[in-house]
Amino acid sequence: MPSILIVLPHLERGDFDERRQERIHREHYVVRRTRALGWPCTICGLTYHSTVHTLGDEVGSLRFPVTNPSSVSRFDYLSRDLLAYIETHKPDLIIFKGMGYRLARWLALNSRHRFRIAFIAAGGTTDPLSAVADFILAETPVQISEKFSEHASKGRALVLPKLSFALETPTAIQKDFDIINVGIFNENKCQARLLPLAHRYRLVLVGDGALWPAVRKAAVPYGDAVSLPGNVPRAEVMSYIARSRLMVHAARYEGVARVVMEAFSCGVPVVASRRAMPGAFQNGVQGLLVEPDQLLEAAHELLANPSRLEAMSRAAQEFAAAQCNEDAVFAPILQMYGTVFASEPLFRGSISQVVEIRLRAAQMTAERWVKARAHDVGLRRDILRSGRRA
Repeated sequence: MPSILIVLPHLERGDFDERRQERIHREHYVVRRTRALGWPCTICGLTYHSTVHTLGDEVGSLRFPVTNPSSVSRFDYLSRDLLAYIETHKPDLIIFKGMGYRLARWLALNSRHRFRIAFIAAGGTTDPLSAVADFILAETPVQISEKFSEHASKGRALVLPKLSFALETPTAIQKDFDIINVGIFNENKCQARLLPLAHRYRLVLVGDGALWPAVRKAAVPYGDAVSLPGNVPRAEVMSYIARSRLMVHAARYEGVARVVMEAFSCGVPVVASRRAMPGAFQNGVQGLLVEPDQLLEAAHELLANPSRLEAMSRAAQEFAAAQCNEDAVFAPILQMYGTVFASEPLFRGSISQVVEIRLRAAQMTAERWVKARAHDVGLRRDILRSGRRA
């Protein structure tokens, strides 16, 4: 019988690793359904701990020590213990959650065991292993058509929906907030951009992170119009969503955020950047996908039009019910299994494949370096401009 390994290539610290369990409940569900078929299936991730250990979660996830804990880039962590586990247990398929991480190609190039390769495209859509990936689980049809059309032409790409938490709180409850945002407070999520909406609306910004103190300080002039409850359990997050009229997702880049689908399950429409999550939903039906500089205007437009907001609320809930349920999630997984197990792994370790992977990896590293330097230059320029204005 085939065996499957789901690998989380990113590394989290301490308490955030524990909170991540709520963010991978879809993967937990895939493990349970796969095991119900009689097939071994395990989730594994990386840890700063010095030994391999099993988590006390519902599926017994494994954590493997990183070989290079001082890595500067979050994309570059490796684990010799994980490599040894793969060579010992010989999984038939490894599903990597996320693309562009060094761990995936390092395992493929260094393992003596040849395994099939699948990716869950979570935001990023490029990887040196793409050409030899046996399957791609994408976020949207738009993503497939723009990034994975060759895989799709061979029947090796499908959309993997988000799995939304079941809503226990009725949607017909008092709306205590006009606008909600849920996420980690960092430069990408841009929660501070939403604060001007508090001149007219009640905002609740749920989550924490490095920029949470700065946003909290910036919110002081708005008084009770802005609520910052911090990091709360998922059930409370869903309660906050259900008690809100509209979600505004301000991230610069994201893919399809799970909280968007959770908002839909609560009957809460969403305004988001079409640059961050193109094709995440139908623009004008379950919410609005607009240019980044039009987010606030779009929020004003919807909140000023209760009948349109109500129509979007119904459409959002219908979308979640049809697209984010357990059967909808496992259907593409089953189809992937049927496809990849019907043939040998595409990556065979040939010289030409290895050379191509290494060349693509070098190109990706160079492109990432250029983007990082451009970001640093932009930050310096903004600081200098602020100094001149002062």
